[in-house]
Order: sequence, then C-alpha cells, then structure tokens
Amino acid sequence: MSELAEQYYQEGIKALQGGVFPMAQEMFSKATKELPSRFEFWNLLGISHQFQKQWKQCDQAWREALRCKPDSVDIKLNLGIANIALGNESDAESFWLSILNTDPNHIQTLINLGLFYRERDRNQEAHDFWERGLELMPQNAKLKEWFADVKGALGWKYLSNESSDKAETLLKQAVILDPEYDVLWRYLAEWHLRKSEFNAAEKACTKGLTINPENEDLKRLLKTVLQMNGGTK
Repeated sequence: MSELAEQYYQEGIKALQGGVFPMAQEMFSKATKELPSRFEFWNLLGISHQFQKQWKQCDQAWREALRCKPDSVDIKLNLGIANIALGNESDAESFWLSILNTDPNHIQTLINLGLFYRERDRNQEAHDFWERGLELMPQNAKLKEWFADVKGALGWKYLSNESSDKAETLLKQAVILDPEYDVLWRYLAEWHLRKSEFNAAEKACTKGLTINPENEDLKRLLKTVLQMNGGTK
C-alpha cells in the first residue's frame, strides 16, 4: 500500500467513526485513486455513501469492490440493498441469488429474498425461501411470523380458487405458526364457513376478534356465520 493511500485510508476510517461521512467519502475516494485494486477502499467508500443514502454511488463503489473480491457475500448483500433502493429489482435479485449458488444456506439471503418476493406477491417463492430459512433457524420469531403470513396468503389464494384441500393445509399450518395474527383466523374462518362448519367458523372468528376487536372483516364474517348457523337450527 502506498503511503499516501494509507494516509487517506486512515483519515477516512477516523472520519467514518466520527460520523463525518462526506469527509470519509472524500478520503476513501482519494485512496481508491491511489490504489484502485484494494477491496477495503471501495467497500468503505460504498459505506460512506450508504450513510448519506447516495445509492447510485453506493452501487458504483460496491461493484468495484466486487471486482476486487468476487466472492464477497457482504458486498453482494449490500449491492442487493442498494439496487432495491435504486429500483433495479432484477439486479438486486441476481446479486442475492448468486450468494445461494455458493452458499444455499445463507440465512440473511434467504430472509432477504423472501421479503423481496413477498412484497411483490410472488408468494410461493417467498414461502420456499422462508421455509428453508426456518429449517436453519427454527426459533427465529420474525421468520415464523413471515412464514405464517405467506402461508395465509397462499391459503387464501387457493380458497379463492376453490382448492379447498390445499387451502386447509396452509391455513391450519399458518395459525399454528402465528396464532396471534388475527388475519389468519379470518382466513381460516372463511374456509370453515365454505365447508358449512359453522361452529368452527364462529370459533375462528371469535379467536381473531379476541386478538383484534377492530377487525371489520372478522366482524362482518362473524355476523354472516351467526346468521347462517341460526338458519340451520
């Protein structure tokens, strides 16, 4: 490392630690000009831009870092985040998927891809990535919630498409995973109602309303269930 590059590097670290991000950016940028093959310079330059939400510059710096160190998982994760912010969804997806090519059990990537697909209603893909994640971290509470949510979304879709058996499996699994999510009880109550299982539908509605008394969908559904149940007596 040249003495001047080392000087810029150390000054950049000091500025970064002190929260003086424009100064850090300037120093790391100078360091990359002195020694453009150093991974650390490009990585920290990207981080300096990240703190300032300068996502285009983040992307540029981290792509250079990746050229210096093509197997860096952290850089690929960061490039995914930067490209989501830039609206380059296919690039973000590609960076994260490339991590799984070499490490199929990388938990943060599985989580990120699940969130990426869930936000875009690509629910089966989200389900599959979170399923893998939960196998690796079965006690992760957030993963359980997300996995339950996407199971509920898939179950509701199958219910809407009259695929009752698939809906049943997914919805019952969902409420076991996250019994404190009122929306899932609403979905399950609807499934019971369509099966003319009025007492079970009423119990599911009541459970959901116990969790969230303000859920208007559950209130309307319970009213319907009670009317239909009364009509059968």
